[in-house]
Amino acid sequence: FFARPMAMAQQLSRRVGRLQLRWGVRHHSALVPAGRYGGGALAEIADEIVPKVAATEEPPECVAHYYAEPGLMANALAALAMARLPPLEKERRAEVVLRGCLHGPDPQQRRIAEELAVTLKTGVPIDTALLNTAHEAADAQLGSLDTWIDLVARVPASVPGMMIAFGGREFERLGKIRPLDVLAVPKERPPGMPHSAHAFMRVLSYYRGPLHRNKEYIRTHKEEREHFPWVLEQIRVLAPEFYRQYTEVHSNDRIAYKRQVAQCDMFLSFVSEKMFALAAVEQLPQLLLRQAALDSAGSAEARWRLARDYQWVPPPLAAIAAAFGIDARQRVRLTDLDGPLSGWQRRHLWRRGRHMRVSARLLPTAEKLGHLVLATPLRHRLFASFLSALNGAEDALLRPWYYKACPEEPVLHVLWSAELVQQLAAYTADALRAAETMGSGHSRPAVLCIGSGASRLGHYLQHLLSKALGKRALAVTAAVPATSGLPEDDPVWVPRTVAGQPLPAAPESMLSLTQLLEACRPQVVICACMPPQVDWSREIRDCNSVLEYLLVGPPDSDRNGDRQLTWGREMPFQGKEPQPSPVYAREGFFRKDLQDLSAVCLGSEDAPGRVGVNAVVAFRRMQRPRLTFEGLKIDG
Repeated sequence: FFARPMAMAQQLSRRVGRLQLRWGVRHHSALVPAGRYGGGALAEIADEIVPKVAATEEPPECVAHYYAEPGLMANALAALAMARLPPLEKERRAEVVLRGCLHGPDPQQRRIAEELAVTLKTGVPIDTALLNTAHEAADAQLGSLDTWIDLVARVPASVPGMMIAFGGREFERLGKIRPLDVLAVPKERPPGMPHSAHAFMRVLSYYRGPLHRNKEYIRTHKEEREHFPWVLEQIRVLAPEFYRQYTEVHSNDRIAYKRQVAQCDMFLSFVSEKMFALAAVEQLPQLLLRQAALDSAGSAEARWRLARDYQWVPPPLAAIAAAFGIDARQRVRLTDLDGPLSGWQRRHLWRRGRHMRVSARLLPTAEKLGHLVLATPLRHRLFASFLSALNGAEDALLRPWYYKACPEEPVLHVLWSAELVQQLAAYTADALRAAETMGSGHSRPAVLCIGSGASRLGHYLQHLLSKALGKRALAVTAAVPATSGLPEDDPVWVPRTVAGQPLPAAPESMLSLTQLLEACRPQVVICACMPPQVDWSREIRDCNSVLEYLLVGPPDSDRNGDRQLTWGREMPFQGKEPQPSPVYAREGFFRKDLQDLSAVCLGSEDAPGRVGVNAVVAFRRMQRPRLTFEGLKIDG
C-alpha cells in the first residue's frame, strides 16, 4: 500500500473523475482527464503547471480560503502529492490546504484535515500521507446534499458556511434547497432548543400542517410552499396564534411565571433565527456577487511584494492598503459587530415587556429580513487568509477553541502593523514604569502575550521594550492557552522568553491560562482575539500580579470573548429593568478605550469600505490607598 503511490494516484484520478490543480488560482484551473495519462506523465504535468500558475496569480499566503470548499480537498492533495517539489515546500503548501479545510462547512472534511495534520507530525512520508488522505476524502464524498441541508437548518444560521458550501462548484445545489429543509428540526428535541419552538417547527413541517393546508383545509400549492417570501410571511402570521394555543395547553402546568416568560423569549429568538436562515438562502446569490467584488479589491502584484518583504517584519499600513484596498484612514465607528440579526434582536426583543404575548410586530417582515441579510458583513478573504498564514502557529492552537462555538468560522487574527506595534510598545512601557513606581513587589517586569499573533507580538515587544526600559531582565512570554493544561502533579514549568532569538518562536501551548499566569506573574497581559463566547478575562483579573490587561479585536461582541462577562454589556431580555454593573467593575477594574491605538488596528473582520471593526481596550486595576498612622504621631 505504501510502496505504490503512483498506482494509488491513478485509481484516485479515475474515482474523482478529473484532477484539478489549484495553487493560488482564482480564474484558471489545470484539468487533467482521468485515465488519459499514466502516473509519471501526470506528475510531469503537475510539476510543469503548478509553479507557473502560482507565479502568475496569488501568493500562497493568500489562498487558504479556496480550500474550504469540500469538493477541492481530494483534488488539491492528490495534485500536491504528485508535484515535483522539495519536501519542505510540499509541507508548506500542505499547511495552506489544511488551514482552509479546517474551517470548511463539512464535519467530515474537518475531521480528515485534523487527522492529516497529526499524521504529518509523525514522520510519515509526505507523498504517502497526502495520497492516503486524498483517497479518504474521495471515498467520503464530501459536500453531499444531506450535509448542506443540515447546514442550512442550523441555528444560529451560518452565512459564511453557506457561502463556502454554495459559492463554488456546488452552486447549482442551492436551487435544490427548499424552505422546509431550512425549517427542519430533529424528531427528538435537541438540548438547548426551546420546547415551544421545537413544537412549532414540527407543526410547520407536518404534511397536514398549515404550510400544506390553509384554514379552510384547502391544499396549498407546491409553488407557494417553495416560495421563500410566502413562507416567511406565513410564519410571521402563524407564530402568534400557535404560541397562544401553546400557552393555553400548558397553562395548567406548575411553571413559574418567569420561566414561562423566558420560554416566550427563547421562542421569539429561535423563530427569528429560522426566518433569517430562510432569507439568507434566498439572498445568497447576491451575497456571493458582493463577495466576489470584495475579493477583487487591491493589487495582486502588491500582495506578492507584501508576502515577500514582510514575512518577519511588521508591515506598514500603506502596504496593506495597496495590497488589499483596506485603508486604516477610512476608519469609522461600527456597531452591531455580532451581526445585523443580533442587533435587531437587541432593539426589538431584548427590551420588550415581561409578558407572554406574541404578536406579528415582534417578528421581522420578509423585506426587513432581506435588508438584514444583505447587511451581513463580508470579509476580504485574501486578507483573512494572509493573516492566518502570518499567524499559522496560533491559528492551529486556537482552532480547538472555535470548535465549541462556530467550527466553520475562520480564526480571527489581528494585523501587527508597524504603526500598531510601535504605539503598543510605548503604551506598555509606560504601564510597566507605572507598576514599578507603585512598588508592585516584582523583581523584574513581565509581559504576557496570548491569542492571535502572540509569538510575533512578543518578539517585537521584547526588542522595543528592552530599548525603551533599558533592562535586560525584562520577560516577555508568548503563549496560547490550552483547553486543558498540564496535571497539577507535573514538574514546575518555566516559561520560555523570546529574548535573544532572531525570529519569532512558536508560542507556548502546554498550559491553561491559569497555569500560565501563575508561572509568568505578569504585570501587563495583552490578549488578541479571544475565542468566540469564551471568557479569559476572569482568570486574568484573578491573578494578583496583573495591574492592567489589554484586549485587542472586535470590542463589545461575542466574536471576541463573551459580550456580557468580558465586556460588561447588557444582559438579554431584561426589559426596562436597570442593568447590573459590569463584572470587571465589580472586581476592581475600570475600562479605557485607547483611541490612538484603535486607529491603526486592523484585523480579519476589516474590509474595503468597512474599516473600524477592531479596537484596543485597556482594563486597569484600581489601586486602593494605603492607610498608615503617620499622621497620628504626637510630638513629645
